[in-house]
Amino acid sequence: MGMRVKICLGLTLFSIAAVGYAVDRYTLQEVDRIPHQGAYRFTEGLEFYKGYLYEGTGRSFSTALKKIDPDSGEVLMERKVSYLPFHLYFGEGITIYNDQLLQISYKSGKAYFYGLEHFGKVRVRHEGDLFWHNKEFRYSGDGWGLTKNSQHFINSNGSSTLYFRNFKTFEIERTVTVTLDGKEVPGENELEYVDGIIYANLFPKSPLILMIDEKDGKVIGVIDASNLECSQMSGINDVLNGIAYNPAESLFYLTGKNCPYIYKVRFIKQL
Repeated sequence: MGMRVKICLGLTLFSIAAVGYAVDRYTLQEVDRIPHQGAYRFTEGLEFYKGYLYEGTGRSFSTALKKIDPDSGEVLMERKVSYLPFHLYFGEGITIYNDQLLQISYKSGKAYFYGLEHFGKVRVRHEGDLFWHNKEFRYSGDGWGLTKNSQHFINSNGSSTLYFRNFKTFEIERTVTVTLDGKEVPGENELEYVDGIIYANLFPKSPLILMIDEKDGKVIGVIDASNLECSQMSGINDVLNGIAYNPAESLFYLTGKNCPYIYKVRFIKQL
């Protein structure tokens, strides 16, 4: 059994502090870092796909999509996709499905598909289908983080619930409640799925990344990212937010809203 980290759940929404219950503890090994560039850096989603990083940003009038060179940080393509007033379209989490990028939104209840070659809105064709489908999904409630496993899209909305949604309809097929020692843990933000584990940033500001079992929502590990500059910025919204996984190198990319860097890291379990 590895070393344990203790974290405590308060009674108020989004609160996690550093005393209380026991879970496995991980630290970061920084392998490299690249500059976090582009006109828009309010990161809401980060993905690694076929050798490139893709970033989705938020805020009114500032929602944009980016394609990034993961070795240099150079922004290879950037397109602003929001021109509407606040809350009508505020981009949030992203994932990539059938070579197309899907981005959910904060308050508008819409998720849009974009082509990777131009970031224009596109129709999507699901595996095994002969026909192309709509360019968007509609859903109820807030949209925060987004990822997927082999069967479902998975999204968060700031509560302690994660939603598993049908690939073709975006309808909810099951949910899990994120818990630690039987207590609910709200505030999951950006998400990344790897081998049965959902990695989640937290909001409000936290230097911790949760490792959540997809089967039952139990927190099985906590990663301490407090040594990164992203975790030490003073702005209330300048938070660690953005997790992507490169399976070829078995490393993660981490960044945050307005963070100056994208970090290449490995998670090291404490013995």
